[in-house]
Amino acid sequence: MAKVDRKRTDEQRTDEKQAEETRAKAGGRRREPLRVLVVRHGVAAKAADTDRERSADAERQLTDAGRRKMRDAARGLVDLVPDLAGIATSPLARAVETADLIARRYAKVGADPKTIRLPALAPGKPANAVLGWLAVRPRGGGTVAVVGHEPGLSQFASWALTGLWESFVCLKKGQALLLEFDDEVRAGRARLLWSLRAGQLRKIGRAARAEG
Repeated sequence: MAKVDRKRTDEQRTDEKQAEETRAKAGGRRREPLRVLVVRHGVAAKAADTDRERSADAERQLTDAGRRKMRDAARGLVDLVPDLAGIATSPLARAVETADLIARRYAKVGADPKTIRLPALAPGKPANAVLGWLAVRPRGGGTVAVVGHEPGLSQFASWALTGLWESFVCLKKGQALLLEFDDEVRAGRARLLWSLRAGQLRKIGRAARAEG
């Protein structure tokens, strides 16, 4: 337990240092809120059991059903988060494909969120690595999405909301939640605006489509 506490303290110090540096660059001024859309990748092909097959885990793609469901869920995201400015995704194939489906849906309504592959979102990376990347992003340009895996996304969301390393969130495949940082992007400073399962996002998307 002591080892976990030391790790938490070290990461808090790193977050605080990054926040101080970012605040100094901004001249100490309070900045616009930053909204972060957290999305777990859609349903992918099953993980392999053998060592040889496990080596290809990074190449696992979404299933046909996973793609269809993610397209429908993306319609709901467009309705809920119309100002998406950028998407950062894990470099693994199933996350990249999920990010691409989201970007394509936004393109259909005239938006153009830029997509990048962010190693900090790959499995096994620490939660504060994503916070560090978010801390230096410019404000005022719209919401940014991060697409990744479990348990990393849950640890990131819990870390951002409470500053505690222990995760209390569990994102199902295709699920999304929206966080907001009022000022500093650091552990414990975010607030949760909403959290919706993939099925709920699809329902919102269908309703928006019917109204349109």
